[in-house]
Amino acid sequence: MCSQVQFQEPRTKLWLFDTLVASTMLYGVQVWGPSIGQDGWKVMERPLVSMISRLIRAKASVPHDIIRAELAAPPIEIEALTRAVSFVHSLWDTTRDRYTRLALESSKQLALQGDTSCWFAQVTSWFQTHGFTMDRPPPFQYSLQTPLMYLMRVEITRLIRQDLIQLDTRRTWIEPTQELGTKMAFYREHLLHLTTDGFVTRPSYMDTHLSHALRCAIGQLRTSSHQLEIETGRFRGVPADSRICRLCHLEPETELHYICHCTVYYEIRGRFHCLFREGFGPLSRVMSFEDQRCLGLYLLEVHRHRDTIEESWRETVPEGDYGFLYTRHWAARGGVSRASSTELCPHSYSHYRHSHRPSSGAREI
Repeated sequence: MCSQVQFQEPRTKLWLFDTLVASTMLYGVQVWGPSIGQDGWKVMERPLVSMISRLIRAKASVPHDIIRAELAAPPIEIEALTRAVSFVHSLWDTTRDRYTRLALESSKQLALQGDTSCWFAQVTSWFQTHGFTMDRPPPFQYSLQTPLMYLMRVEITRLIRQDLIQLDTRRTWIEPTQELGTKMAFYREHLLHLTTDGFVTRPSYMDTHLSHALRCAIGQLRTSSHQLEIETGRFRGVPADSRICRLCHLEPETELHYICHCTVYYEIRGRFHCLFREGFGPLSRVMSFEDQRCLGLYLLEVHRHRDTIEESWRETVPEGDYGFLYTRHWAARGGVSRASSTELCPHSYSHYRHSHRPSSGAREI
């Protein structure tokens, strides 16, 4: 429906997804959720990631955590855990003569006897993988047994969800359980914004009324879904410090170089001087500039100027003979010298280009 009417407002699309899609996907998750492994949750998360990716035209190789952080959306497993924890609280609150409470007690006895296939044992294991137990589930900052405080079920569920999101943010970004990849580390250092109490802050361009082209220009740069040398060189196996900008040949073509330093875009940068009033960097300051529409217009114009230059190169070079455009790359790898770059065989380069073309599902190195 949204694609037919070309509806692209991010926050409303996320609300529609949570209301219509997630509620359907997670129906009865309190029962079957504990038996789903991590691979299963990643598969179930694909509709959410695909929806956000289409908003900014992100590559399929971008990690899911980065895609979700662009809209501050928690993993689908966190939503399932929220429902499961709230369900456990409601079971313990029932009287001992209710069938649901009797079933819970029976399942607990089976788990104590060593039966790992019963519901209680599976839920306990599921909770433990996320850092809490059945004896002390969320909410952590409140005691539901306090006689002077009465919370509605909706309020309790909201507190449970907040605690679980904080736990996931800490395990993913603040204190990761494993070493972050190149893209994740770059995103955390330059583009990720966290509140003081541990929540991911949605980037301001997602809260600003922008055209689809402007939103894609910002989102693609934030998620490494661009064609800069720092990204394309990763798939070709070029060392990071050798991924030299093909336009100015001065330094590696990183996101910071592309936005703030490359001399080819000097005139364009002058027309958007408000972006660089406080200096040419750091990247985090420029990307979080208060006028996101101005930032999007600048990135879109720089991108078009870069494409125009490369297109003019392709028109002035005989078909298949792009050797001189990649002199820096070959010299850095020790294949040829700069003086002999014009002697490259077009057929050899074409074979190399096709054999090293990154696929849509390529993994980062």
